[in-house]
Amino acid sequence: MYEKTKGPAREIYFRWAGPAVQLMHQSKAFKDIEDPDAPGQTYRSFRKWCADQGVSRSHAYRMLDEKPVALALRKAYRGHLDSSQIEPFRVR
Repeated sequence: MYEKTKGPAREIYFRWAGPAVQLMHQSKAFKDIEDPDAPGQTYRSFRKWCADQGVSRSHAYRMLDEKPVALALRKAYRGHLDSSQIEPFRVR
């Protein structure tokens, strides 16, 4: 059962959380939000904000990296694209 629902659940997660994570990163709005672990201070890093939202570092940066790839592919392909099709290739 888990394996059957893992893929669709990941897609839903990326489609809903992705735009919020992208906006927070681009606008640096996380710097205006109070850090619950440091009362009276705002978040100093995007990574800390993501961690407090339950978004892992790797998922957050994957969401940021996938947007330009998805936009480029949507111009060439009209069907449904899941995150495995648009995950950028990374050289390590």
